[in-house]
Amino acid sequence: MLRINWASQGARVAQILEESGNDYALAERRVLEELGVAAKYTSLLRNAQKLRKKQRPAPAPVSVPSSPPAPRHEERPVFERFANPPGVYHSDQTPLPPMPRSMWEVNASTIVSIPTPDEGLCVVVSDIHYPYEDKRAIDIVLQRVADTKPHTVIINGDAIDNYQLSHHDQSPARSGDNLQRELDSIRPFIYELLKHTRHLHWIMGNHEKRTWSLIQENPGLYGLRALEFSRLAELPPAVQVYPFLTKLRFADTLVCHGQITAQNVASTAWRRFQSQIIVGHSHRASTHINTHPVTLDRSFALAQGTLCDIARADFVDHPPWDLGWAEILTWRDSTGKRRCRPEQRLIEGYSIPIDGKVYRG
Repeated sequence: MLRINWASQGARVAQILEESGNDYALAERRVLEELGVAAKYTSLLRNAQKLRKKQRPAPAPVSVPSSPPAPRHEERPVFERFANPPGVYHSDQTPLPPMPRSMWEVNASTIVSIPTPDEGLCVVVSDIHYPYEDKRAIDIVLQRVADTKPHTVIINGDAIDNYQLSHHDQSPARSGDNLQRELDSIRPFIYELLKHTRHLHWIMGNHEKRTWSLIQENPGLYGLRALEFSRLAELPPAVQVYPFLTKLRFADTLVCHGQITAQNVASTAWRRFQSQIIVGHSHRASTHINTHPVTLDRSFALAQGTLCDIARADFVDHPPWDLGWAEILTWRDSTGKRRCRPEQRLIEGYSIPIDGKVYRG
């Protein structure tokens, strides 16, 4: 049997490639003429060519005269109110990060810090699903907001149902509803909140995201400012709107709508984010407390309840949902350290006692 020294043949292949000026086609013809037709030679030739490419020196950098960056266009295609308010900074006086302009600029790590007082209150409401809200529960929330004058109010997604844009089966009983009516229905609630707070933030949930299905199904509509959610809902300029998946940081607490449907949403949220957090979406209230093994500091994860009319939920049998909202308290302890704690507010029998006062709807 004829034994072939592949090492020497490989060296000859590399030599032929070099003599051919790294012309692969020419080198292949010479290899076939000199060494015969064999698949192994072609493989050796390709490997030699790859090796030559790796050994080539890197091209010298081309000096390009520096030029000032192009000015940013004033017209913003979507979510035009995402510019940071003037004078808003982190606690270390560094400017806030740029806010996302559209849903396609948001990912699971998008966090936006919002102004936080040393001592104050933030009210977080979620899953109202206008125009299917629970009016008595909403009345309780508005009483609480009027009493406390919170520094910040966060609407944590699904404030509007957008039922007409749902891809699920739709009930004939709701045939009289329309998208414009849904968008209009929440506006009185927004203006009532703005009477008692200067900072109102709205994170889009999966139901508000349904308006984006119009753009996803018709990409040619992307960039139309008329389809910006704040314009569709005719929101006042004081309302800051954030795309779906955005997380807001108030003090040491993250707030996001979330897409968690586990049995215990709060503990799942803690395991997923490893941070003090408030999530919505599930309509089921739960609380998880984590105690640090060394400092003994406690961190809380809250899944907040809903403010929708549970009796009108015709797509689920006896929904195990909870009426309520959440609040975030901030204060300075005796050492001067800022503390932050989320609180669950659950409505029972359309009443809730808070700080010695009973709110009734």
